[in-house]
Amino acid sequence: MELPIEKRIEYHSTLSTGSYITIVADFDNTTLGSDALGKAGRRAELVGTEVAREFLKELNSRACLDKYAADQIVSFSSLADGESEFTVLEIQKHKTTNIWIIKHFIDRNIMLDSIGTKTAIKII
Repeated sequence: MELPIEKRIEYHSTLSTGSYITIVADFDNTTLGSDALGKAGRRAELVGTEVAREFLKELNSRACLDKYAADQIVSFSSLADGESEFTVLEIQKHKTTNIWIIKHFIDRNIMLDSIGTKTAIKII
């Protein structure tokens, strides 16, 4: 199967001395991504390899959302009417803190359930 690939290289004048690399994949029902910020003395190729490995972990997990998108969606789903449920590869400390804060301000039940290598997040 061949997929359409758009490659874009941009250079911008910034205060950063390193590179920034992003990989984004748009699917019918979701978007997955990965990124990394390089630093002076670290080759952009190494930054790119790091981004590609992280992206492939997200893609191969078959989770609905990447770890960063899930952080954002938990907040919005908690404010929405009805139930929400999605899967994510990793539950990071930032996400557990976000869930803790939401539970203290909004009367919603947020449950985490391990499903193989992924975690389902359900908001009732």
